[in-house]
Amino acid sequence: MHGFNTAGAPVEPLDQLGSMVVAGQMQEHDQQMHGESEAFVPFIAAGFGALNQESYDEALEYLEESAEEAEEKAEFLETVGEGLGVEIDGAVTTEEVFSDQRFWDIFSEEVQEQYPAFTSLKRDAETIMSEDYISGKISASEGLEAIEDHYGVDMPQDAVEAAVQFELETGDRMRGPHMYIPAEIAVSRYLEEDMGVNHKLGPATEKIYDKKIAGIHDTTRTKQPVKTHSQEGSPATANPYISWDPTANRLFAGDSREEMEEKTEKGPIRYIATEKHPHNGNEGEVLNPVVEKGLYAVEGLRMTGEAVEVDGTRLESGDQLLDYVTEGSYDPDSLLEAEPDEEALESVREELPEMYDRLEQQIGYRGEN
Repeated sequence: MHGFNTAGAPVEPLDQLGSMVVAGQMQEHDQQMHGESEAFVPFIAAGFGALNQESYDEALEYLEESAEEAEEKAEFLETVGEGLGVEIDGAVTTEEVFSDQRFWDIFSEEVQEQYPAFTSLKRDAETIMSEDYISGKISASEGLEAIEDHYGVDMPQDAVEAAVQFELETGDRMRGPHMYIPAEIAVSRYLEEDMGVNHKLGPATEKIYDKKIAGIHDTTRTKQPVKTHSQEGSPATANPYISWDPTANRLFAGDSREEMEEKTEKGPIRYIATEKHPHNGNEGEVLNPVVEKGLYAVEGLRMTGEAVEVDGTRLESGDQLLDYVTEGSYDPDSLLEAEPDEEALESVREELPEMYDRLEQQIGYRGEN
């Protein structure tokens, strides 16, 4: 089985199609090599959002509101997977996982095993989220208490007491987001033990805890999505499964053709891939957003038995799209060196709304969520 995380955001970013496409490619490869493949299990991590709130009351309210959205998202992802021909063994939500007492016992064990010293937990969490962002959030103990009360579980006190003790001894504050990493590790172990999930698929920014998850099962990291107007010198990346950034120039499941045209009209055409060097160094190589969005669309349509035509050129796969925008000069192992055909990139940019219109007709992703 293959698993990946998607948060309980109210609108699905179309970047997330990339995860579905990769899952489908992995299943195709397994079929070709072994004559069989394993199912894909989307994990909807809506409950994690409670750790991002600013108070106990806000965390409780968030958990109550996010439960219904998570179920809707599960239906959405299952529909998209079915449309793409991806075998899915049902989506799993944090409502299901967090309400099981055994998960919290695993969480407590992982905190003690992976982070006997909270100094390293704090450091690792702050490579994913900035210290400024974390500092304004709920305390770790209150965040865990809200989760305990909402789900009716007995939160093991080891982690809570360790967080309080760390604060008393160091003067540093342990906030809710600091608990993300041990919770992610615990989810991976829980899904492996309860559902046989043996492979995690997720974005490059999850590398910090993928190293620890590697002891549980294999991981595959996808490239971090890039916002549609990003230029080579300063690519603005986004989290593929979080959509509530109001500044994000991103494509969403509910976007009309007109909205897509507006968002893609300034797409960059001067590079194929570039290096992203944030303060945490987690993101690495990212694609030109025109190329990235084009790959999702072309591969998605290929999986439904369709091809794309761009300025008279028929594109039947992602490889053919890369050939087209580089005049056949790209090496899949060194996209940073690929020379862009700016005219071809412009043609792909102009065709993106049409591609996604056709993909929507094939798999029905457009809707309330």
